Amino acid sequence: MEQAQNDPFVPESAIAAGGVTLLTLDNWETVKTTGYGGIPCPAGHYCPAGASEPKPCPTGSVRQETLGRWEADCSLCPRGYYCPDLSLVPEPCPAGHFCPLGSSAPRPCLGGTYNPHLEGSSTSSCLTCLPGYLCPGEGNEELAVENQCPTGHYCLEGSQQGIPCPPGTYGDLPGLSSEEGCTASGKFCPVEGLSEPGDVCPEGHYCPSGTAVPRKCLQGTWCPEGSGEPQQCPPGAICPVGSAIPQQCPEGYYCPHDQSFPVACPAGYKGSDDRSDTSSLETGCSLCPPVKPSAFLFYARRPTARQRVALSKDK
Repeated sequence: MEQAQNDPFVPESAIAAGGVTLLTLDNWETVKTTGYGGIPCPAGHYCPAGASEPKPCPTGSVRQETLGRWEADCSLCPRGYYCPDLSLVPEPCPAGHFCPLGSSAPRPCLGGTYNPHLEGSSTSSCLTCLPGYLCPGEGNEELAVENQCPTGHYCLEGSQQGIPCPPGTYGDLPGLSSEEGCTASGKFCPVEGLSEPGDVCPEGHYCPSGTAVPRKCLQGTWCPEGSGEPQQCPPGAICPVGSAIPQQCPEGYYCPHDQSFPVACPAGYKGSDDRSDTSSLETGCSLCPPVKPSAFLFYARRPTARQRVALSKDK
């Protein structure tokens, strides 16, 4: 067979064997038998002198044109993009990731950060998770409703998981950003992480914000059911430790605020008629009035004869 001047060279032995295949840019990847004929080096590859097959561009690089000759003809993947092996076109870096120069795959933003934008090029593209939100795990994209801090917890800046509201408090709203958002008053919360109030504070006790165990009402105060703070015992009443209601000071007594029990009015005193204030001796007791003598008729009896004799003997 006589070959034309511009035809690819084909050895006589191959011609004799038959089944000659000429390589093209369309079939070079699928030809399983030996092919003949020089073709332009395909995109995504480079072909040194004497190459029998193209060499893929290194990981993290790309070549969109044909006729690459050297490895240097493959360009590093630009910032904000990634270039998988044998890629012909750089892919935009997806949200939740960043792609520095020469990336072959996106790198996820770390836990506690997020990136809602495409084409992130460095760790600075990953934003710190906002207070009141969670950014668990890696590759967080947007701060959506499902990222809000769950009820019973609060989430500081850069949180990957919520912090339970401490015992004595509860958080009934999502998205709390600090411990101050956990509140309770008039109820007690015996465990952490509650999303709703605990039991009502029992009578004789008070439960200020942050109460895990009800506190007994102190002497001189009283606490109805559901009290957040104790109330001062009113004048004219007595409030022992654990009082649910003030007790009226009994008649004949006065009731100082610093005493748990009534004090009897001393001798010469009686309970005051006005019982509106019995907090002291002066207000709870009054002096007894002087006794008026009865109008009796007094007279002297003359001694009898026997009494006179006895008196004379004594002289």
